[in-house]
Amino acid sequence: MVQLEKGVSPRNCFLANCPENLVADLFRAMSISKELLLTWERNRGCRNSAEQREFARALEGVFGRFAFPDDFVVSVSKFRRAVLDTYSKENSELGRAFRSIREFRVWHHEDWRDGTSVPFTFVAVLERLEQRELEDRSKIAEIVEEKIKSINWVGVFSLQENALLAATYSDLTAADYVNSFPLELNSLYFARRYATSDK
Repeated sequence: MVQLEKGVSPRNCFLANCPENLVADLFRAMSISKELLLTWERNRGCRNSAEQREFARALEGVFGRFAFPDDFVVSVSKFRRAVLDTYSKENSELGRAFRSIREFRVWHHEDWRDGTSVPFTFVAVLERLEQRELEDRSKIAEIVEEKIKSINWVGVFSLQENALLAATYSDLTAADYVNSFPLELNSLYFARRYATSDK
């Protein structure tokens, strides 16, 4: 259960209205007879639209993942490990910064298939101000950018001069969002024990 709380097992996710210690297994499906189903009391897993959106994001994170090139995956593996190792450390400034971020996305400034150079900008999409452990976005950016700049890039991948943009959903245009790719780091997407509004 600790691993699920940390978000290390993306195939499982919490439903806010399920009994304690029960989770949804997103890779397992089974059929149930209508006769049996009629004997059960209906219990909605999501109590409101915010929780429904959170569950939909969990499904999207598992089944809608972008297949990054192998060299990119190798390059960001240490950064992913830093997120997983630091996310739950209460007294860590880096952990507080990561817990103030809703999700990471990446913009690629050249075509994926460019054989010479594919620079990236990381986008740290911030939580709402009242949900952040660090309120100052420049402080969040400073802490996280230092970790991003320590990535050892493999192959044609590299950082753009502006390595990190710390922004809220309101700061980003629809084009900004759909033209970037979610960087699955698990903790940021699946560690929410209870859903919160996206407003």
